[in-house]
Amino acid sequence: MSASAPALEVLADGPGVPLVIIDFIRISAGAGLGELLASAPADRPVYRADPVETLLRADRFRSATDLAEEYAAAVHRVRPALIVGYCSAAPVAIRTAELAGVPLALVEPTWPDRAAADHDFRGFRAALREDEPATVPLDADPARALSAMARTLDGDLDVFARANDLPDDERQDTREQLVDRYVAWLHVLLSASADPVPPRPADVVLASRDYAAEHPGVETLRLDLPAGEMPTAPVTRAALIALVDPTAALR
Repeated sequence: MSASAPALEVLADGPGVPLVIIDFIRISAGAGLGELLASAPADRPVYRADPVETLLRADRFRSATDLAEEYAAAVHRVRPALIVGYCSAAPVAIRTAELAGVPLALVEPTWPDRAAADHDFRGFRAALREDEPATVPLDADPARALSAMARTLDGDLDVFARANDLPDDERQDTREQLVDRYVAWLHVLLSASADPVPPRPADVVLASRDYAAEHPGVETLRLDLPAGEMPTAPVTRAALIALVDPTAALR
């Protein structure tokens, strides 16, 4: 990892009590939960940790706990009132909050397993190839599995480049903008799948009307929204801000 690359991206600034969100930049889908929180008219700092962006710089396999240690050190410096974890970032958010001693809210949390990583790996291969690629045997060890996935996707990129007559510079652009992100995402899933989820994962869970998982002993706030609208809906922002500032809705 580059020493100059900060663990936390600054999304908003201000004199209020900070929030930290652990989620993913929505490159193709536009603004996400981080941008939603940053748009709140509360004049407070909002910071984001994106595991995909962090793992794009990784030179070795990193576990969810390893990532959380890096994030917790940064969280200690900004002293947030709340950490928010979204979707598949939940495992890293849980461990970050534990290490930093900060309350945690999870939004539509999911617990990636090995099947999810294998499923997305097959989908990424299909996006790069027109033919039906041969099945690649993958090791049970997540680090070795990730290495095999990365090598395979690199080979699939060669097939894609030849099929589309890509010059070397466009092939490199495709690697950086697409394939490297595929590998970083698979890294996220494999890291999470190897890290067991604690029995009480958060202080609060925000759930859509479609959300089916249950978390005994955890307060669940269910919003009357479809899952796809959760990261962009003002009501989601209001519910999260109210956790740290109950008077915000009155102002």
